[in-house]
Amino acid sequence: MDRELKPWTMGFMGALPNDICRWINSAIPENVTSVCVPFLGSAKAMSLFVKPNRTVETWDTQFLLKCLVDGVWKQKEACIQIGAPKLQKGYMFNERPFGEMPDRAAGLIDYIAAHSSLYEKVALATAVIRHTVRGRLGEWAKSGTAESIWASYQRRIEYQKDFLDLPGNLVFHEDNFYDADLVDKHYDYMYIDPPKIVTNTDAYSGTFARLNFAIGATPEELVSFDRWTRYDYIGRMRKMIEGVSSDYIVFIYTSDVRPNLQELQSMLRDYGEIQEEVRIKHGGRVDYGMHIERHH
Repeated sequence: MDRELKPWTMGFMGALPNDICRWINSAIPENVTSVCVPFLGSAKAMSLFVKPNRTVETWDTQFLLKCLVDGVWKQKEACIQIGAPKLQKGYMFNERPFGEMPDRAAGLIDYIAAHSSLYEKVALATAVIRHTVRGRLGEWAKSGTAESIWASYQRRIEYQKDFLDLPGNLVFHEDNFYDADLVDKHYDYMYIDPPKIVTNTDAYSGTFARLNFAIGATPEELVSFDRWTRYDYIGRMRKMIEGVSSDYIVFIYTSDVRPNLQELQSMLRDYGEIQEEVRIKHGGRVDYGMHIERHH
């Protein structure tokens, strides 16, 4: 499989388009041996730039992403424990976190969540995401039946097999990056794809907990989710960049968000020279990729 042509996808609305993923892959040279990724996020780009002889260290607070790394990317074979669709009552049936949904759909999700491997939980998560309106983890889509969920889940079981046993050394911390102590570490590259704020807060952090509960996470397995706001955004970015020693930064951003591109670039220039900037139109927005050589 040519991973440059087939990056990992999860179903989130607003995930990186393939063109910007290919640029990211080319912006980090083949001979780079270490990359720091403060947020694993949708994991789309990262599935491309993991390479043989390269260590990629990343953080995220989602149980789902622990399932992805430990249950898919680091495994040589798919672990399948669910043989047939069955129903039981659990979190989705009792709480209806995505609003109105058929009883059988909720019961099927609860059954899979209770009896699945980490590999299967990732497939279930994608099926849930894609059955919310526009993949935004808001309201449940009217087309979301038990039958359609099972079909989507089965397709993902097969899809994920292409992403087993990714190359290189992938180090994942199910934790908040801001709690990491990286004083004695240095990386060749830092890759930043930060949360995006359209109004006053980021779009997804408020809904992540219910997605993780839907696939079987317990309260003890959930690290708290930081919600970014337009008021603390630049301060958070500065703290992140100043907390990591690296030679270069690859930074991803988009149009029609707060702060705007000009404000963000003004901050980035305090830390290095923007050597390359690409702009790729995607639907009604523009995605930006910036390659930055840091000041030393």
